[in-house]
Amino acid sequence: MVPCRAPEVVELHNANQCLTGSTGTPVCSSRSRVRKPGCAASRRTATPTMELKSISKHGRNYLIMPDGVAIPYKVFGENNDGPACVLTPGGKQGIALESKKAKELAKQGFRAIVHDRRNTGAADIGFGDGSKTELELQVEDTIRLIEHLNMSPCVFIGESSGGRMSLLCALKEPSAVQALCLRNMTGGELAGNVLSEAYHYQFLGPLSRESMAGVIQTQHFQEMIRLNPDCRKQLEEVDPGVFRSVQQASGDFLRTTGHLPVIGLTEEELRSLSGVPAKIFWSHFHFDDGMHTRAVMETLANLLQAGEVIIPKTEEVLVSEITAFMRSLPPLDERRGIRRFWPW
Repeated sequence: MVPCRAPEVVELHNANQCLTGSTGTPVCSSRSRVRKPGCAASRRTATPTMELKSISKHGRNYLIMPDGVAIPYKVFGENNDGPACVLTPGGKQGIALESKKAKELAKQGFRAIVHDRRNTGAADIGFGDGSKTELELQVEDTIRLIEHLNMSPCVFIGESSGGRMSLLCALKEPSAVQALCLRNMTGGELAGNVLSEAYHYQFLGPLSRESMAGVIQTQHFQEMIRLNPDCRKQLEEVDPGVFRSVQQASGDFLRTTGHLPVIGLTEEELRSLSGVPAKIFWSHFHFDDGMHTRAVMETLANLLQAGEVIIPKTEEVLVSEITAFMRSLPPLDERRGIRRFWPW
């Protein structure tokens, strides 16, 4: 195996600071890259396209997925001419956390999408037929959402679990992903053990063979019911066997991949994405949890050939860096029937 060259790590304290490389030369844009064929062909199965329906309920806009699950979403700067982006936070968080950043990007001329992933926030409950992990279902939902909004391809901006989902979207549907902005990804055996329990295994204890009653009483699903009252009936109707299968497989996916460069993706899969323009950020310096480490982000930057790891000291600097990166991207190919958004 050819060793990776250690990436540069650049600390930025304010939004006006110029980014420089190892030679001292200002770095003002990301180089255009050509996609390489990857090893992840098994994940690259196109999401079937079909006409989806939007509805309004509980004061929110929802998109109904093919299996009937409703996904809430917001679009900021819908009438802007700039490139589109979809922002996905870490954990099981969603619209509320990323809306401020989306608004700031909209002010810069971009179109920004935020949504709650299925089984999180104000989204509906749905586990399919039990044959896919929760993350696989969320990946498919996200691709369908941006295609429905006519914003594909777009820039995927993801933190932690949102970054993991963004990478898997790029593997599954390369044509939907124009570029990647990834922040504070997780890696290591500790992360695999902690996240599998927090996100999935914890729900197996309250589950009975006959009923979802115990699961409904957990803090996560009680919060979902508060935001979306429909979730109570949906949970009551879930087959406990399907729920168990999905939670077990989803937890196993996280627990057994802690040894990989980042949770859930192999080195070969990440190298296959090195043709996608990418910007890597690490801002977990305020405390060390042993999971969102700088070393993980440096490894990721190497494998994606993304250059320096950026360390923004404030959210304002982060938004400024994302803005500069998105403006540096090469125009989309007009032959694909997608309008150009440049020059700026």
